[in-house]
Amino acid sequence: MSKAENKAFYKKLITLSLPIALQSLMLALVAACDALMLGRVEQSEMTAVSLATQIQFVQNMFIYIAIPLALLGAFVFHFPVLAVYACTCLDEVGKIPWVMLRLRKYKWVKDLTVSKNEMQSEPICEGE
Repeated sequence: MSKAENKAFYKKLITLSLPIALQSLMLALVAACDALMLGRVEQSEMTAVSLATQIQFVQNMFIYIAIPLALLGAFVFHFPVLAVYACTCLDEVGKIPWVMLRLRKYKWVKDLTVSKNEMQSEPICEGE
């Protein structure tokens, strides 16, 4: 590649990657604002937000692997459109093991809005 082609490539790369970086910054700011707003509530509500933020972080991590692969495939290796699309979908394949592990732990089933004391004091049936 000549110097002019390199310059054009890097300009396109920065043009495409800057919105992605800004989105990541905005998601991190949303997570920080969630933590600040929920700092006054109980532990269970904060735990629910923490679990949701973990899922969001893992999703973003896999997106940052798939998007550069697609950019390299399109601009450097000149893959066909279908191959570039397949590169953008690789993040979904990467999430499957993590999601399955998370689902099998059954942490998502717990009701995080009710404290243990409230659960023990409420009768299951009216006859108790």
